[in-house]
Amino acid sequence: MGRVKTIARRSFLIGSAAVAGGVIFGVYQYRREGENPLLAALKPGETAITPYVKIDAQGITPVSYTHLTLPTIYSV
Repeated sequence: MGRVKTIARRSFLIGSAAVAGGVIFGVYQYRREGENPLLAALKPGETAITPYVKIDAQGITPVSYTHLTLPTIYSV
């Protein structure tokens, strides 16, 4: 165990600050209210409970949307 590197105080503080910042950002993103993409396309008599479920006169309809966040790279 003599060759095990000890963590310096400065490295520990910087690492702890990075982890704490990540946790705070994650909690902020988790608690943020997102927009419901179904609300724009609802017809009269339909209700959107979540971004994935809508209810109409015929019953509950699960809806799945694919969302592309990264640009597509084309190879020639």
